[in-house]
Amino acid sequence: MVFIPGLKDILLILYKNYKYMKVEQLRLKYVSLDYLLELSGGDADFILDMILTFLNTAPGYMTDFELLREQKDWYKMSRAAHKFKSSFSVIGSDSLTSYAAAIEKLCKEEVPDVAEMDREIGEMKSLFLQVMAELEDSVKKIKETEA
Repeated sequence: MVFIPGLKDILLILYKNYKYMKVEQLRLKYVSLDYLLELSGGDADFILDMILTFLNTAPGYMTDFELLREQKDWYKMSRAAHKFKSSFSVIGSDSLTSYAAAIEKLCKEEVPDVAEMDREIGEMKSLFLQVMAELEDSVKKIKETEA
């Protein structure tokens, strides 16, 4: 589990300053916070809970996902990929959502194309790491502007 100290405070600053700072100004390349902002109806606690949940749980899910791949447990992998689709969608990463959907579909094939699956998993993990880094970097930038 990843713990990022001060993240809740930083995200609260982001939300409180949202009126004055459009999401586009964050210049996020891999995620969009628009869905969370719309879904929350202005509830800062909801936004914070969703982002913190992702940042704190997604790395563990990725580790579990890779273990399932090693075990060739296609059924559980398909379920894990399905769960990933929801998480990736909430944080606004359409590309990660697409990778998860492709992996889910591959896992459900009678004879999964393991080479294709490994390619999709590799690309998804690479992008996942970029998303995590982007979120962490954005948090740092927000903190710098607050100081």
